[in-house]
Amino acid sequence: MGGRAGSSGAVFLERAEAERQSGRLLEAGRLAEQGLVQPCSPEIQARLQLVVASVERLEGKWPAAVERLRTEAALVAGTSPATAALLLCEVSRAAFQGADSAAALATATEARRLARRGPSEIRAEAEIALGLAGLITEEGNAEPLLERVVDRTAGSPPTLLGMLYSSSAALVWVERYGEGCALLEQVIDRARRLELLGLLPIALDTLGAIEFRIGRWRASEGHSTEALRLARVRDGAFERASCLTSLARLEAARGRRDKSDGYLEEAEQLCPEHSMIVGYHRTGAALLELSLGRPDVAADHLQGLASSEAAKFEPTVFRWEADFVEALLRAGRGDEARIALERFERRAQSTHRAWTQAVLHRCRGLLAGSDGFEEEFLEALRWHAESPMPFERARTELCFAERLRRARRSTEAQAYFRSALGTFEQLGAEPWALRARRGLSARGRRRRLSPFDVSLSPHESQVAALVQRGATNKEVAATLFVTEKTVEYHLSNIYRKLGIRSRAELAWLLTQRQPEPVRPSTGRPIQEMSPEELEKLVATLEEEMYLAARELRFEHAARLRDELKSLTAA
Repeated sequence: MGGRAGSSGAVFLERAEAERQSGRLLEAGRLAEQGLVQPCSPEIQARLQLVVASVERLEGKWPAAVERLRTEAALVAGTSPATAALLLCEVSRAAFQGADSAAALATATEARRLARRGPSEIRAEAEIALGLAGLITEEGNAEPLLERVVDRTAGSPPTLLGMLYSSSAALVWVERYGEGCALLEQVIDRARRLELLGLLPIALDTLGAIEFRIGRWRASEGHSTEALRLARVRDGAFERASCLTSLARLEAARGRRDKSDGYLEEAEQLCPEHSMIVGYHRTGAALLELSLGRPDVAADHLQGLASSEAAKFEPTVFRWEADFVEALLRAGRGDEARIALERFERRAQSTHRAWTQAVLHRCRGLLAGSDGFEEEFLEALRWHAESPMPFERARTELCFAERLRRARRSTEAQAYFRSALGTFEQLGAEPWALRARRGLSARGRRRRLSPFDVSLSPHESQVAALVQRGATNKEVAATLFVTEKTVEYHLSNIYRKLGIRSRAELAWLLTQRQPEPVRPSTGRPIQEMSPEELEKLVATLEEEMYLAARELRFEHAARLRDELKSLTAA
């Protein structure tokens, strides 16, 4: 009997649920599939199917999840209509994740019919599924239906609020941010009244994550900070780690290394193997390095993510692929960037999300030739108009402006630099605002700027390098065997020379690494060039040298200067 019980579907379900709670989602799916071939009741069978389908949805395999659950619901509808309703609720969620709103509404309607004589919790879940599907298809009765479910939560089990939370979080997947925020705010308000400490941290953190996406960064910080405080009281490792990664991503976009690194380090210590936390940790770390102009380090973070379980999730879960393409390109790894873009394109085919399409076209614009980049960026901005994510739109505008400037279309670039700058300043994304400011100011500078017009003394260079690595004034002073007053003196000179006002700007400036421009080769020795060809080559080298100096890429400028000397000598 012990051997039979040990191989039953119920045991596999218990193990699968434990793996899912621990974040090992693929292992949870494998265990559930093994449990499906074991002897078990229809209820256990249905719950095993739900585990498998939930993993498939996270991987973006919503058609497989829909087919699996629909088949199972048809099998049990006659004997257990309530179980069939539960399965169809999940079918409805999977369908609207796949942008099949008609199927989501039809399935939720059938789930509600089957649930009429079932337990109150299943009836409520069916109404929530129907309300969600109605929101997507703009059915007039959707919002009143959801409001009625919310109104019933005062006298209902806490699990009902949990269902509403899951539904509001699901709205994020289909980019219905306004409805998601509204539903979450109702859930949080009711959870406060009922003193449901178990639900509040994750609900507040999810609201903060949505607010970060839609540009309400101050509100996002407030909600995620409160969520973290409550999670510390509960001492739930996953909840704390989730809140920490949300705050880390916000500080990463602001370019605040100390805060972002601190949050990420604590999150990693709490949940080093949880696939969701691993994904959020690596993407947050990569965004920080991109913000501070260290694309090579950002690419390394995302390279590790690309080979992890988290990389298999639907693109909107971690939003990492576009950053990976950009980081590789800016690190001078163009071939790898193209391979990463091809992989992103294949994965994006299964989704019609506005954000995914927008950043996909942004990546294409970054990699396109001089005759094709404009069309890609304009298409990206058309998609951005359908997705209220101002930080991402501003990043696209910045990339577009920089490409226009490199194409010597500075006048056209100014409008995009200004638009991006306005958004970055409003959000408080200082490193990104600095890039936009420099794009705007570059037009007014002298064309013939010497590479050594903006130079640092040896002592200033040492101080700047240490500050860039995150050292405090006290640490810099100890390293260089000088006083803190001396460090402050050197920093003030550095700020004055470089036209900046903060350590964050200095860190970004000294770590910025743009891909060096590639000159077309003549394919012939200098001695065989015509005077016109030689003059054109010299002019190209001079232009590159002045541009490198203007962008503080002094090593590259020096190499170009030496090349010019040897060319003119020849």
